[in-house]
Amino acid sequence: MATELRLGAVQESMLGVREYLGLSQSQYGGNFVEGVQAIVRELETYGERSDVVNLRYILSGIARDPQWIPQHAVPWRAHRPRGLRLRALVDFVNHPHSVRAKLTAENVLALRLYTSDTFRLINRFLRSPARRHPLAMTVMHLTEGICKLRIVNLDSLEPGKLHTLWRGVKDKVVPKGFGRRGGTELACMSTTASKAVAVKYAASETPLLFEMHVKPIQMGSSLQYLSVFPKEEEYLYPALTYLDPGQGRAL
Repeated sequence: MATELRLGAVQESMLGVREYLGLSQSQYGGNFVEGVQAIVRELETYGERSDVVNLRYILSGIARDPQWIPQHAVPWRAHRPRGLRLRALVDFVNHPHSVRAKLTAENVLALRLYTSDTFRLINRFLRSPARRHPLAMTVMHLTEGICKLRIVNLDSLEPGKLHTLWRGVKDKVVPKGFGRRGGTELACMSTTASKAVAVKYAASETPLLFEMHVKPIQMGSSLQYLSVFPKEEEYLYPALTYLDPGQGRAL
């Protein structure tokens, strides 16, 4: 049965992710110096077994190596293009896109984790905010990575040209009033350049499909080179992204 897509008020997009996560400036500073270990601690404490396995694979494993790919994620093998030289975490950190965007190892780890099924854990807490998000530092590094990686859009795409992105959601309807005032997506928002991929994700009794027309500076960051599913052409937006009904439509 379809339920209403939960969106926040427009004003929530102005608060900033750190405030939304319940993370004070001093807490952020103290945890920031831990680097990758802050992400490891959060996942090991609050993640399910599959999330910890994903963490170990992405942090210490070798991409496409059958000995490293988690048993629950065997389909990942089919999604890594043959001949791709990105193997260990350091290879992704040293990729030209990562270097151009000045991504840290923490940014890359958080972004890679999000492209795995650990995105569910991250978004579940974002959509049901507690006093403090248990994966606060993971989300902070993820948000920073998304924002910095947008520079690649500006380098490679024609300024001002509109591009179409799609988002598919299962068994959801848009909230009343969305067509007038829009809303704030509380979680990270995955979109794709492929309508077919979005349709697949929306497949249900009541599919919801968003069609968005955006300029390069408004696009999410392309995670294709970082993703465990690069064929999905994912463009990721950070939490608290405002959805403007004037820039697309819900189908």
